[in-house]
Amino acid sequence: AAVLVPALALSSAGIRLGQGGGYYDGFLSSRPREALSVAVVFDDELAVSDIPADPWDARLDMALTPAGWWRLTPPQAGSAPAVRPGCPRWEPFDPAGRA
Repeated sequence: AAVLVPALALSSAGIRLGQGGGYYDGFLSSRPREALSVAVVFDDELAVSDIPADPWDARLDMALTPAGWWRLTPPQAGSAPAVRPGCPRWEPFDPAGRA
């Protein structure tokens, strides 16, 4: 199961920038733990720096952009350079499992 949520931007840490009402943060905090949270953003709205975060802000697991799916992963020591410039934590993901 997955929950798709709109966003104005998504940080490299998975913080969603919305319109300030807090509705989606409350909704995401009550979702079943096994349900993935997916932000729907444009390509240039992914991995935006300097998005403020509060303790109640939900971190999202994935992003869907016109370029495809992206998965948030922790940085690995000695890993290859970032797939997206300035964002070592988002990597392309194929939900169908194709290579």
